[in-house]
Amino acid sequence: MDTFPEDVSLPILKKLDKDSSSKRSLDFASSYLRNCLENHGSCNRSLDSWNPPKRLINVGSQTRDPFLVEIPPALRKVEWLSLSYFWGEEPSMKLTKGTINTLRNGIALSRLDPTIRDAIFVTRALGIPYIWIDALCIVQDSNGGGWNGEASGVHEIYGGATVTLVIASSSSVKCGFLKERQTHYIHVPSWIPGMEDAGTESSAQVYLSPEWDKKEDTTDGPWSMRGWTMQEDLLSSRQLCCTSSQVIWKCSEEERFERGVTKNSSTS
Repeated sequence: MDTFPEDVSLPILKKLDKDSSSKRSLDFASSYLRNCLENHGSCNRSLDSWNPPKRLINVGSQTRDPFLVEIPPALRKVEWLSLSYFWGEEPSMKLTKGTINTLRNGIALSRLDPTIRDAIFVTRALGIPYIWIDALCIVQDSNGGGWNGEASGVHEIYGGATVTLVIASSSSVKCGFLKERQTHYIHVPSWIPGMEDAGTESSAQVYLSPEWDKKEDTTDGPWSMRGWTMQEDLLSSRQLCCTSSQVIWKCSEEERFERGVTKNSSTS
């Protein structure tokens, strides 16, 4: 496991939006995914070297509901996001012999649990066409042979994904993760140095906030306490981690925190 020494230079911290689903917050995630895809050689592996999952959820659009698709074995260049989360409770909708046709025909977001809805929203925002969700992509009937038949391919499901979306702080699929965050900022009027005589106020906005608790830079929580999520963590080449306080980007070359801090890999 690589270590990430924090940049000792003073970072310019960013004001976090209260709404974790805001355009600004999602743009943060999108920008670092694009940067990694375009500039990180050690993170990028050929799509041809991975077998895509047997089934994926097409995330649809604002005018089309998400729907289940079966991926032909010969199809190689597929981009998908893999979801890593803690069920907590039984999902409202699962893939079974009885629901497979419903899922193929499309299912309204309102019928899915909050965590699944939020994950599809994030996947759309990242511009990725497919998402892999265990409850919806592996047949869950006890006699369906779903998990036993696909367990051997987990390394490809997470290793071959464009990115793994980690829901670090949610204790149940019913809770969701795109929520209002606790933020405490005090606005400080600021001016451009040397412009005081001209009376011109800077467009920069300066805020004071309490000292940041370094525990908020971790993914500790319900997700980190499960055995299978440790496997998903180790297999993923890129992670977008959603915590209760911020979004954290992780890849082989760096960690980036929505609050403005970057940690570079010691091996890069």
